[in-house]
Amino acid sequence: MNAAGQPEFPNDIVEGRATESLPILDRRSRWAIFWLLIICSVAVMTARLWQIQKVSYDRIVPFLSANDRSRWCTIRALGDHDTYAIDEVLQGEGGRSWDTIDKVMHWGRDYRPHFYSSKPTLLPTLLTYPYLAIKSLTGWTLADNTFDVVRWMLLICQILPLIIFFLAVGRIGELVAVSDWTRIFLMALATFGTYVTTFAVSLNNHIPAVVCVAVALLVVIQIWKRLSRHWIWYFFAGLLSAMATANELPAASFMAVAMCLCFIRAPLKTLFGFLPGTFIVGAAFAWTNDTAHNEWQLAYAHRQDGEVVAKIKGSFAEDLNDGKLPDGVANAIKRDRADLSDDWQQTVRVVAGGWPDWRQEPDQRWIIYFEQRNEPIVVAEPARGGFVEIRRFSNWYEYPGSYWLSGNVNKSTVDLGEADPWRYLLNLTVWHHGVFSLTPVWLISIFGIFTMCVSSQYRLRLLGLGVLAISIVVFVFYVTRPIEDRNYGGLCCGPRWFFWLAPLWIVAMIPALDSIRDSRLWKLFALALLGISIASASFAWSNPWVHPWLYQWLNLPQ
Repeated sequence: MNAAGQPEFPNDIVEGRATESLPILDRRSRWAIFWLLIICSVAVMTARLWQIQKVSYDRIVPFLSANDRSRWCTIRALGDHDTYAIDEVLQGEGGRSWDTIDKVMHWGRDYRPHFYSSKPTLLPTLLTYPYLAIKSLTGWTLADNTFDVVRWMLLICQILPLIIFFLAVGRIGELVAVSDWTRIFLMALATFGTYVTTFAVSLNNHIPAVVCVAVALLVVIQIWKRLSRHWIWYFFAGLLSAMATANELPAASFMAVAMCLCFIRAPLKTLFGFLPGTFIVGAAFAWTNDTAHNEWQLAYAHRQDGEVVAKIKGSFAEDLNDGKLPDGVANAIKRDRADLSDDWQQTVRVVAGGWPDWRQEPDQRWIIYFEQRNEPIVVAEPARGGFVEIRRFSNWYEYPGSYWLSGNVNKSTVDLGEADPWRYLLNLTVWHHGVFSLTPVWLISIFGIFTMCVSSQYRLRLLGLGVLAISIVVFVFYVTRPIEDRNYGGLCCGPRWFFWLAPLWIVAMIPALDSIRDSRLWKLFALALLGISIASASFAWSNPWVHPWLYQWLNLPQ
């Protein structure tokens, strides 16, 4: 940086236009404006936080959706009962108000069935420590002082960390942007113009991911500008990008791009700095999941039957539908399950399977429950008939009363899934859940990415191609998911799975904003897009877990 606070290489962004015609603010004046925006944003989020409440089973609670309740259940179970199983939370006093559809059931280490949150375990495990600190200092518990604990934890763990996101955006603007117009625009966008701040009043994984991506991106930019040469910065880049991935699985694409950029700059520092940072997070992620579920595989992965252990010729549907266990099936189960006692058939229950199967010719399925301390087993008759299969039980979302059963008539329309992937892509981009229709300011990022990709500066080309590749990977990942996962993120005010891309798209728009800094007409157009985005993000400030305003305006099915 020079004495005026301008980048040393401004032509990296706008070639041939290194100065602007408008008066240039000094760095102190710019940051005074930045802090004004930051303080206003934090104040508004805090005021909103102290107003949150929702009625759940005739009880007022500070939880706004099943999504955040799911994580709070794990935090309370760990902090109060030292277990990941949430049974005591659900069954305790006022337990119904803590219930959530985002839970799974499987057999624990005690060979008994237990409910668990379906969310990845690392984040709620980390959040348990601030809860224990609050509990130790004040005596408050989530059971008895629910509102107090939730409010202070959200302030400490979500709103205050967003200040780091804002500061990272300000610093990136200082390093990369040419004009004060661009830098101030970026800060206004970060503090008020995205759905990131909308979700600050509800516990979620998106805000930690945004903060990690923003800081990791700043570190990588500093590494490329040779402002951060020590290996510790490579370690931080790896640690933060891995933490982003732990909160948003598709952020693995960002981690891969960040690692490649670091490797190009300094291979040895990447090997001995970046990679150890990722390994630490990966080990913690695997360890917490194994502690909770007795395996490394995520709960999300348990949506289908396990391996086939036996096949039996014949059709047994009539007996199984009557709740009877045919001898041929019973003998096959006994051969596979040596842990069963001799009289196990006297207490067995045969229940028709209800987990949705999206194939055109679904199997008939039955769940065999044992009264003994044994995991159930699945009997399935394929549509083509002629035989039945004995399968391991692995449908953790399949339990009596599960919201996700195919026969649930109360399931939300969005949770039924969008059958047409092309329509899903359209809705996710420019229609009722659209990234660009709900936050139109991201249209500037598209132009910025194009400007970067055709730049003669190889550093800009690499950054532009990286952001483009990451964005494509994320869209492809969600559009190609199975139909049950093509649900727009459930009941929420925006395309929440894309929120963590905000730091990348903010950086991507810098060339576009710098290129229009002398055009009053184009700046008015950019400000209009920002204004619409701010209004869109503000629509659901009282509760982000509602349908987008565009979805409601179109009067689409609830």
